[in-house]
Amino acid sequence: MNTKRLLVIIFLTVILAAAVWFVLDMTAEKRLETRAEALIAQGDFEGAQEIYLELGDMDRVRQCMELIRNRSYNDAAALLESGEFSAAKDIFISLGDYSDAKNMVSECDYRLALYLFGSGDLPAAREAFEKLGSYSDSAAMLEKTNAEIYARAQSMMLANNYADALSFFSLVGDYLDAPVMADRCSARVEAEADPNRSIIDSANLYQRFSTGNLYIADTGYVFIPNAPDENTDFLIFFPGGRDIEEPRDYIYNYLEASSENTVTLFLYKNGLGDMYGKCKEAFDTLDRAASECGIAVRDPVICGTSMGAYPAMRAAVYYYETYGKAVMRVMCFDAGVDWEEEELTLDARECKVMAEAGTEFWLLEQYGVGMNRSGINLMAYSGCRVMMIVCANQDHNSILYDALNCGMVNYAFGRTGPIESANYSYVNLSPYSTYPD
Repeated sequence: MNTKRLLVIIFLTVILAAAVWFVLDMTAEKRLETRAEALIAQGDFEGAQEIYLELGDMDRVRQCMELIRNRSYNDAAALLESGEFSAAKDIFISLGDYSDAKNMVSECDYRLALYLFGSGDLPAAREAFEKLGSYSDSAAMLEKTNAEIYARAQSMMLANNYADALSFFSLVGDYLDAPVMADRCSARVEAEADPNRSIIDSANLYQRFSTGNLYIADTGYVFIPNAPDENTDFLIFFPGGRDIEEPRDYIYNYLEASSENTVTLFLYKNGLGDMYGKCKEAFDTLDRAASECGIAVRDPVICGTSMGAYPAMRAAVYYYETYGKAVMRVMCFDAGVDWEEEELTLDARECKVMAEAGTEFWLLEQYGVGMNRSGINLMAYSGCRVMMIVCANQDHNSILYDALNCGMVNYAFGRTGPIESANYSYVNLSPYSTYPD
């Protein structure tokens, strides 16, 4: 075989081998592409992506990446709807700039904040809404959460839980008067921890008035007039309720109408379960306040409204038996349960003591309450000085507020004469009285 023929054969062999290799290579690539498409159909986008990387098909690699991120987005959305806020947020964060993933991170925080609010975890909800800023209605929800926290703090105050109330008032910053309320709670907590500390101290200041300042003490609010002197009067006010602490709006009515030169103790509770124990606390606090003013307690007037009328009457007994001095007047505003709870009224011994002391009892009541009530009847028959002040306005709360607003306390201190009003009739009782006929 000549050389030329040999070269032709070699050339053709090489061409044939190349053709065979090309065909085989094309078949393998096709198989890989088919495999990748099958993996995509099965949802194995990562497996398909590896194949396309091997094939060098970057367009298909990017398509797989898009499918992977879309799947992750849908998974995160499903987790969010099922309440898996943290897990959903982690996925959305990992997606970076994909679609609206960044916005959905905020949505996860928002949904969590709503959940916390609904479940009652208000401190955590407030923190979450505050961090969200202007997202959705977060600002409005923050305001709503502040209102709920403030209301809960007030409820804590009514339950005498001042430590927790302080914590909640402090959470809401400058919302309404929260800073003032937080200061008051702080003073109450400190007063309860140290009942003997000074009353007249700026740390205890509750509120300023034109006639003086109202301070927080261990047993109640103490009003100190601007210039106490030897002519200063003294008053103790027993609140209503069954030994619970409630808002005392009437304090402001009293201070507006009758606070001139009077050291006044507004008790937090009336001590109905231990009336003489509460009386001791009250006079001890009043003595401390007077001492800090450089004066001594003299001729106190005692007031009691609703259920507080009964411990107020005991206060006169306690004062006479403890100090040997008489309370000049006790004012009772619509005594609780219409004098029907006889175990709360003065007994025969107490009535005899009060008759001896000469204390005057002014009973502001609706028409029909008088000698027909055993407690009042016993007082009159024992020789106690009892005057019914019959109120035409018979609403329970109005009996108190009307009297405070018209200056009835000033009358009790002898600063004015009897209040001339169609609302009031004055009936002095004696053992021979028949009122009401």
